[in-house]
Amino acid sequence: MTVRPAVDGTPDVLPVALHVRVWNPGAARRVLVLHGLGSDGGTCWRLAEAVAAAGATAVVPDLRGHGLSPATLDLRIAAYAEDVALLSDAWDLVIGHSLGGAILAQLCARPGFARRALLLDPVLWLRPEGREPLRDALRSEVGGALTHELLAQRQPAWSPEDRHRKVLASALVSQRTTDATVDQNNPWDVREHIERWACPIRLVAADPAEGALLRPDDVAAAHAAHPGVRATVLDGAGHSVHRDQPEQVAALVAAELGR
Repeated sequence: MTVRPAVDGTPDVLPVALHVRVWNPGAARRVLVLHGLGSDGGTCWRLAEAVAAAGATAVVPDLRGHGLSPATLDLRIAAYAEDVALLSDAWDLVIGHSLGGAILAQLCARPGFARRALLLDPVLWLRPEGREPLRDALRSEVGGALTHELLAQRQPAWSPEDRHRKVLASALVSQRTTDATVDQNNPWDVREHIERWACPIRLVAADPAEGALLRPDDVAAAHAAHPGVRATVLDGAGHSVHRDQPEQVAALVAAELGR
């Protein structure tokens, strides 16, 4: 593969071909779904089901270093984005959680990439004081550290299938991958792309009292930078909003596809 500038002009990105899961293949409308750091496409099964139920095809890749996609040394958001950009463009809807939301925040600045976007508690800006807590939280999960019993204690409200998929996914991600993603994105800040977003964006924030990574001031800044931004806060939901409140998030997916 050719080494080339990333979508934001970052030099020397070597893209990889991502492993992809597909729900409801062949539908007229196509939706891209991106998972967060330390997960894989299989953890997005509920989102994919919601997309398929709305009559669209859900295309759900494993990001680099995750699931069955290749491991890499380069774990900058720009490199993650370049892999995703190779899949396609002109998506009817793009959905991204956490790191996936940060990737889409960059890609949605490209005209023609997507017609609209739904970003689920995206990490648009990782505050300096949040870097080490995030690293520690990820280390407690990846590489086989997360067990079914431990996750059931941490997330008793999640469905058994969500817990099962998360345990499987986290076991396939190495600590090197999560550490390097934190380290190589310093600062972790994609807010510069907001004013160039080329499609309407809905931000879905977790409850600040439950550990939201998209804070109210982040939402206010996004509103100020781009008039097409809309926001929803899911009271009582933690960072994994699609697992904490799957029905509410599925309704938001259906609403975006119905626009």
